Amino acid sequence: MIDHDDGPPDAAKVDLYDVAARLSAIDKIVRDLEYRLPGSGRPLANIVLTRQQCIDLLAHLFDEAAGRFLRKLDGAVHSQRGEGK
Repeated sequence: MIDHDDGPPDAAKVDLYDVAARLSAIDKIVRDLEYRLPGSGRPLANIVLTRQQCIDLLAHLFDEAAGRFLRKLDGAVHSQRGEGK
């Protein structure tokens, strides 16, 4: 989990994609729903999760057996493509 006690990360020094990718899916969704665009105050149009965040979210929602299945399926897809995880 990311510690924000020192304030938000400095975008000039940190890849914000990596920061968001380390959040749990629930934290990412909550933060995206709470965020408002500067100027207009409108909410974000999309919420984007990483593959791992989606797998973890589905495992949490359905049960750990579904999560194990999804992780195994994800590993099989990467193996077929010749990708490392």
